[in-house]
Amino acid sequence: MFEGLTDKRKDETIRSMESFLAEANRKGKDSQREIREEKELKLKVKRLYPEAKLPTYATEGAACFDISTYLNGDVDHGEAHVFSTGLAFEIPEDHVMLVFSRSGHGFKNDVRLSNCVGVIDSDYVGELKVKMACDKPGWGLEINAGERIAQAMVIPVKQVQFEEVDELKSTKRGDKGLGSTGR
Repeated sequence: MFEGLTDKRKDETIRSMESFLAEANRKGKDSQREIREEKELKLKVKRLYPEAKLPTYATEGAACFDISTYLNGDVDHGEAHVFSTGLAFEIPEDHVMLVFSRSGHGFKNDVRLSNCVGVIDSDYVGELKVKMACDKPGWGLEINAGERIAQAMVIPVKQVQFEEVDELKSTKRGDKGLGSTGR
């Protein structure tokens, strides 16, 4: 590896390699620390009403935590209903809370969030409300206080810098839209 190098150049190369390895090791430790910190992310929740139920994870492996309503309500076909959770969240900076329908509501009752996915920004600290709609004629869903109505997750997000260009890269797909990749 060092054949043909002067002693001075060998020493410089070794120091450079040691420096590189030390930096890589430090970055590895920093990455591990970031992963640990991310696993230990704290989400501040304020109960706006004593009856409001704090979010919970249904299982150890659940990706989302469950959100409950603190009031009764009905979701009927053709009419949407806004449910109060009685909760406000302090979402960490550079994160977003995504609110989704519960799987069982959609599969069993054709009930979903009216906006499909709720996006709660880190600078919003008001009450989380969930608007639900039923897509199946003649169906509906009665929701009782304390029942789970949605599920949510908090994930990191970065804002992007926009760069206006005259051309975009060329790809095999190009500008072919819906259904262009086959069935």
